[in-house]
Amino acid sequence: MIQVNSRKSFSIIQVLGIGLVLFFMLLPSESIVAALPIIEIELALNKTQAGSIYSSYLLGYILAALFIVPLSDKLGTKSIMLFSVFIYIISNLIFPGIYSNLLLATLVRAFGGVGMVGSYMCGLRLIAQSVEKKHRGFAVGVFVTSQYMGHSFSLAFSGVLMSFVSWTDMYYFLSFLAIFSFPLLLILTKKINSKDNYSSETLGKSSIIIALKNLIIRNISLSYSLHALILYGLRTWLPYFIFGMFLFHGTGDGFANDFSSIAAGLILIFGGFGPILGGVVSDFLGRPNTIMAISCVSVLCCLILGWFEGIPIVVKFFVLLIFSLCFSGGSPIYSTVINETTGKHRLGDAIAAQASIGLLGGLLGPIILGMFFDNFKSEFGWSISFSFIAILSIIVFVLMLQVKSFQKRELRSSSD
Repeated sequence: MIQVNSRKSFSIIQVLGIGLVLFFMLLPSESIVAALPIIEIELALNKTQAGSIYSSYLLGYILAALFIVPLSDKLGTKSIMLFSVFIYIISNLIFPGIYSNLLLATLVRAFGGVGMVGSYMCGLRLIAQSVEKKHRGFAVGVFVTSQYMGHSFSLAFSGVLMSFVSWTDMYYFLSFLAIFSFPLLLILTKKINSKDNYSSETLGKSSIIIALKNLIIRNISLSYSLHALILYGLRTWLPYFIFGMFLFHGTGDGFANDFSSIAAGLILIFGGFGPILGGVVSDFLGRPNTIMAISCVSVLCCLILGWFEGIPIVVKFFVLLIFSLCFSGGSPIYSTVINETTGKHRLGDAIAAQASIGLLGGLLGPIILGMFFDNFKSEFGWSISFSFIAILSIIVFVLMLQVKSFQKRELRSSSD
């Protein structure tokens, strides 16, 4: 049994089960990425506009984080999570039928973001608050890994299915599979009270501003924003990078087009184990130390991928595998720190701060990288992009140094 206290406990089966809910829910999540090249041509879009379609769901994510996530203090994580999973499923079922209308497509994608924030952040809260500290990084890592696996398998499955059917049929098929997540969540949460009794978290005035006065929450939210910028930017454009990499090394257009999404999906599937690895390491080495180590390795990977074109393609794929572990490995650590930080704030507000500020970077990531590709030659656009990502990783390193120093001061103060 993974346990936090006598009031409630989660078995490893429950942790895995809730992770499975997220995995099935996210099966259509990256279908739009696999279909973007076709949609670009069909609707005559440039890379910036295409990135904006993807990012519209992150806009819904951010806005919902400000209003829906804090409600988990009052309504409970179960109610918010059930509602959010339902909204996410419906939005994906609708999208293939209205994608040609950009306004409607953007609106439906935004509703998908509303469903995603409630499902993901409330799921994180449910697990983090139900697991003792020495196992918390691992448990949260399992849940976050299920998110990465959902996105990664979505991209891989989408690439495979598009070899046989149209992209809209592929999208519908994966969206119908996602329906399974809702009854599974109902079964797993049957014995959980609709309203969780977090009495210590519901005291005081609800305000994200109050939460952000805490240096740890402020720095973690900003670091998570930079992390999300990298994650969603690369998740959107990784097939495009691999496509160009295949062409640079002499592969034919047909092969490159058919296998770029599949290769990207497989790389992201491998990287999906990063959250478990990062969570376990952070249980032993500490949260800030682990994020700083990840930042250092990320900078090295960016330099290799951005500026060493002449290295063999096998080496590039190996570096991409390492990099995928890095940009996924930090995710559970940020969320774990938020759930472990105490103060005058309510936990729902702290989670909302992380989600809204954090995903602001995620919203900008696909657009910023798309602008680089629109305004620079493809090979130089990637050099600029990876240099930009390296700079963001260095900033995260500095922010974690401040968190580590602040935690040491607090520890000394409490011991005096």
